[in-house]
Amino acid sequence: MASPSGTNVQTRQHRPRKKSQRNPATSQRYSRPLVPVASP
Repeated sequence: MASPSGTNVQTRQHRPRKKSQRNPATSQRYSRPLVPVASP
């Protein structure tokens, strides 16, 4: 039970971290310096 529980917790923590990088806010931050034209 401890094994699956630990895996679930790790997967949950990694999930939001991946979402943060995929977020439009993070994308714009990296895109701004790379592509200033994309900025409104």
